Amino acid sequence: MTNRPRVRRATRDDIDAIRRVATLTWTTTYPWIPAAERDQFLGVACSRHRLRAELEDPAIQVWISLTRDGTPAGAAFLSLDPGRADCELIRLDVLPDHQDRGHGRALFVAVCDGARAAGRTVLWVSIFAQDRRALAWSERLGGRLSHSSERLFGSARIPAAIYRFDLAEIVPRRSPATVDS
Repeated sequence: MTNRPRVRRATRDDIDAIRRVATLTWTTTYPWIPAAERDQFLGVACSRHRLRAELEDPAIQVWISLTRDGTPAGAAFLSLDPGRADCELIRLDVLPDHQDRGHGRALFVAVCDGARAAGRTVLWVSIFAQDRRALAWSERLGGRLSHSSERLFGSARIPAAIYRFDLAEIVPRRSPATVDS
């Protein structure tokens, strides 16, 4: 049996797990976001109503990463706006105690494969400029810094780096043993 993470499309049964992953990831990984703004964001982005709507939206793909024993360890959200050649990785969260174990890469591969299957050629990823690990990770995976921006969290403005991934050029591809549709 493989120790690699298994990734599959999320379902409504995964809502509580996605909420848990996001909350633990954001409270641990992003200490520079003011707590009130972070909590407000999580309250909206991870509400059961919002997650249910995203899971039912054909323009959004939600993926979940599982450990060997089936425990959820990460989640990723891909936005596929109709009529566009590009798409956006809305969020990719991996529990802190499961980072550096392949979950992020497995989720990213699933997102890229989902985007390619939908006919998309470019994936946009917004990363907090202070998140040096994520910036380096994006570059290792083939992303190119396109421009800088700011993300608004309540009254907090957080600098962000916007990466462009040309899906025909980057290497990550699905491994049949680890990704389920």
